[in-house]
Amino acid sequence: MAEEIREGVQYALLPRSMRVSPSDRIVVWEFFWYGSPQCCALESTLRPWVREQAADVRFGRVSALFGGPWDAHGQMHLTLDLMGLADDEMVDSVYKSIHGERRRLTTLDDQTTFLAQQGIDLDTYLTTFHSFAVRARLAQTKDRTHRVGMTNVPTLVVNGKYRTDLAMSGGPDALLQVLDVLVAKERDV
Repeated sequence: MAEEIREGVQYALLPRSMRVSPSDRIVVWEFFWYGSPQCCALESTLRPWVREQAADVRFGRVSALFGGPWDAHGQMHLTLDLMGLADDEMVDSVYKSIHGERRRLTTLDDQTTFLAQQGIDLDTYLTTFHSFAVRARLAQTKDRTHRVGMTNVPTLVVNGKYRTDLAMSGGPDALLQVLDVLVAKERDV
């Protein structure tokens, strides 16, 4: 990207900053939806960028929750995350199931059938899925989704202050350049 990266063009300043944890790191959140072909496609571009980041940068996936299938996929992701199973391999398996095999995974029955095929302990999954911890994280994530003010996915938020997406940034490669600038901006604070 030859042009200067500017607020209001390639990224937006959030009207109200969100608290991030841990506070001693620069946190980059990817708001995503398993049903989005754009989120699925971005994985191959975003993962190398994440691996190249210094120890002061922490990356996390946040399910965008807008109701219906978004919430169904979000609850599955949060459950897997709390079980310590929402790693790149599982994310790839979910994307492959939805986009490659055309499985929706929007009902608990569909999800448990899929997860059993992945070797997940279903008793633990169901206990976690119905837990207070998942319900609380769903409420927190729904609040974050709305506070970010996003209109599409994937949307990336840097340190609870800056929002960018594929359209604003100009595409996947340009998105990484915008993220580099925003991470550097936070290091300079």
